[in-house]
Amino acid sequence: MEAEVTPIQKTKCQPCRVKGMKRIEAYVSPERKKEIIRHCKERGFSMAGLLDKLLRKEHL
Repeated sequence: MEAEVTPIQKTKCQPCRVKGMKRIEAYVSPERKKEIIRHCKERGFSMAGLLDKLLRKEHL
């Protein structure tokens, strides 16, 4: 199902917003969320705040 998903590394990161993270939790698998959080921590951001664009693409 995730055939044409953009790799996390290629998405643009922004600092986390709690609201955004809650939204992400609503429609992302726990594994995917961990992946996103790990990526954002590597980039120096506290959580995943913003992969809305990517996640919406994945979900729809």
